[in-house]
Amino acid sequence: MLRSNQRVGLEIPERTGKSATNQCFERDYIVQTCFHVLIVNDSAIDARLVTRTLRKHWLNVDTHRATNEQDVQKAFAEASWDCVLCDMNVPGFDATRVLKIIQNKAQDLPFIIISDIVHLESAVGLLRDGARDFIEKDNLARLVPAIEKALSSCENQRQQRETEAKLIQSERLYRDLFNSSAVSLWNEDLSAVYLELEKLRAQGLKDLRAH
Repeated sequence: MLRSNQRVGLEIPERTGKSATNQCFERDYIVQTCFHVLIVNDSAIDARLVTRTLRKHWLNVDTHRATNEQDVQKAFAEASWDCVLCDMNVPGFDATRVLKIIQNKAQDLPFIIISDIVHLESAVGLLRDGARDFIEKDNLARLVPAIEKALSSCENQRQQRETEAKLIQSERLYRDLFNSSAVSLWNEDLSAVYLELEKLRAQGLKDLRAH
């Protein structure tokens, strides 16, 4: 069942001495709010297996299955998501297309591929294009750690972009102040003056005002 358009996910605690991954996503960490996962897969059985795997670790998990592009577009129109898990084998719907939709909708949304090993070459191409990880269907034990790592990575990238945006804004404000100031502003290099003073002191001059 789709939720409201307000996004709620894992609550990230304040930083401590631990790394972001260990701090935010320890194995015994309790999910305080519902974690919304969009599963792009034409197989209801595969989707149930994925959901069961997630709920072994997180109790408050809400999953929704999309089987085609219209389903994906509708899902993003009606709700917000914390993670997207996509099968490579959706008939008539290329995983590359799913990734492009995700990147246009949400820049920091983890996109993880779940598929058979026979599609490894295609998965590598998707990883280059922005997918966070590739999980084999018969190795779902890797799924939760992969999601934890992807969430941490996305959060770090979001924080980095915010920091860079603040720096750009500060530089712009300083530049505007410099250009609009009625008083000349400059940074003067006084190193030559300091050097000359040191020479005078070395020569025994004590009263610089009398020089």
